[in-house]
Amino acid sequence: MIEGKTSSGFEFKIDEKLLEDFLFMRAFKRANSSDPEEQVAGTVDLVRIMFNDEAEEERYYKHLAKQHGGRVPADIIGKELGEIINAANNTDEDTKN
Repeated sequence: MIEGKTSSGFEFKIDEKLLEDFLFMRAFKRANSSDPEEQVAGTVDLVRIMFNDEAEEERYYKHLAKQHGGRVPADIIGKELGEIINAANNTDEDTKN
């Protein structure tokens, strides 16, 4: 498991094999699409796949909502998903060296 903390202070644990998961790759591609509807769908899928646990996903949303007046800002989710993916990338690179 990869453990870390996002810039908002959310402590996460994700599977170290995440970046090898085809569903993750497909969701990542959708989240980075030029089509806004695909971006939303892909981001929703990314969160679900990354946390791989409905309770963990809810804990993340509640964490963000608490910091943002009850709202879960999409731009913050995008930024923090990037942080989590970078953590997974860095761990993957560390294992290769």
